[in-house]
Amino acid sequence: MTRDLVDLVAAAAVVTTSPSWAETMLYEAGLRTARVIVQAAGFRIAADRGHVTAIDAADALTDGVHHRPFLRLHRMRRMRHEFMYQTRHPPSAADLAQARLDVEALLAVAAAAIAAATG
Repeated sequence: MTRDLVDLVAAAAVVTTSPSWAETMLYEAGLRTARVIVQAAGFRIAADRGHVTAIDAADALTDGVHHRPFLRLHRMRRMRHEFMYQTRHPPSAADLAQARLDVEALLAVAAAAIAAATG
């Protein structure tokens, strides 16, 4: 989870100069937290539709308690795709602020999942 924290710092550093890159870094950190939650529960994500599956599985494994941040993570996934492979307008400051809050919250959930799995 150290990489996720590095991504949070890096996203903050480029938020004004490159909002789309900041959002992409926040998405990658959020995706990794979803994967950690799934792996801490003893599951492995296959490569086919891995991003979608990881997010949906983490949402299910946390009993939907964090459903809204996971929904927004799906939105960030689509925005990342458009940024990386198509043309898209940069995200708003409000979108980036919410993304950061969501990823920070999911990091706490992932840390709790690791703690529960390791006893």
